[in-house]
Amino acid sequence: MLFNVYIFFLIASGVMMLVMGSLRLPYARRSRVLNFILGAAFVVYGLYLLLFFTGGHVFIFFYAFILPILMAVRFFRERTAYRSSHGAAQPESQAAFRV
Repeated sequence: MLFNVYIFFLIASGVMMLVMGSLRLPYARRSRVLNFILGAAFVVYGLYLLLFFTGGHVFIFFYAFILPILMAVRFFRERTAYRSSHGAAQPESQAAFRV
């Protein structure tokens, strides 16, 4: 049971990192490649364990799931910093409707 949960979280966190890496956003240029490479590695390893692994010993590294959390935090911090730095440069039509 724990093995199946581990595989699920490997694939899910890999897909999350692939989605963050595939978005073409102006504030996430530096981390896109890192997100994409690590996400692909997580998905490939999870699929290998799911489809081809027949038995034996597997080391389950729970600290590997800290990486996707840190990458998601970095992604949203960059988004917040981008929005706050570009928030002052609003067009006049949008600025007129703010109360």
